[in-house]
Amino acid sequence: MIRVAVTGAAGRMGSGIIRKITEQDDMEVVAAIEMPNTPLAGRDAGLQAGTEELGVEITGSEKLEETLKAAKPDVLVDFTIAHAAVETIKVATNLSIDKIN
Repeated sequence: MIRVAVTGAAGRMGSGIIRKITEQDDMEVVAAIEMPNTPLAGRDAGLQAGTEELGVEITGSEKLEETLKAAKPDVLVDFTIAHAAVETIKVATNLSIDKIN
C-alpha cells in the first residue's frame, strides 16, 4: 500500500488528488495538510474533498513535521503556492520523504 500525504489538501487540485487516491486499490491518504492555522483543521479530509470519510484529519502546515512523522507517508504530493512548497520540500527532505509535484 502506498501511503500518501497531500499538502494543499482542501484546494481544488488537492481535493481532486484525494478523490483519485481513494479510487486506487494500492494507495491511501495518510495525511492532509493545509495552510497554517487553517479553520479546516480537524475536518475529515475525505469529506472535505467530496468523497467518503477517511479518518484523516486536515492539519495546518504549522504542524507539518509533526504530521509527517506521525503519518509516515511514502509519498508527498504538494499543491500549494511556491514559497510554501519550498518549506515543505525542506521538511520532507529532512524526513526522507519523496516529493512529487
